[in-house]
Amino acid sequence: MSVALGGGIFAVWIPAVLIAQRINNGNRLKFSWKKVLAGCPDWMRYATFAIFGYAIVNFLMLISNSSVDNEQGIRAFTGHGMAFYAMAFSIFFSSWNLPGMLSARYCPAGHEVSHDDRFCSLCGLPAAQTGQDDN
Repeated sequence: MSVALGGGIFAVWIPAVLIAQRINNGNRLKFSWKKVLAGCPDWMRYATFAIFGYAIVNFLMLISNSSVDNEQGIRAFTGHGMAFYAMAFSIFFSSWNLPGMLSARYCPAGHEVSHDDRFCSLCGLPAAQTGQDDN
């Protein structure tokens, strides 16, 4: 059972990471969870981060205990699994709710710009508004 849950994480996490990178225009240095989860309602973002907090606290409790039995190991694994599944679901929901985040935006000179940019960082021209992109 735990092997199926662990393998399933890779099945959903790899596409989720690719979608998150597309939303952030592949910019790893300025990665923004706020931008990636913009299509989620507030309660979903808070719940996802609360599950991540649970996984961290659960892991810290596990490593602080000197005797670890099989039940505690499974609990630690399921906490991390819940965190990865919750984040993947939130990324998928966000991109489904705001599909325009996945399409590229361009300035009039043809440079790709971020969705929150008003002007092109390369040439300074105004970025095309959503729905007016020709490319």
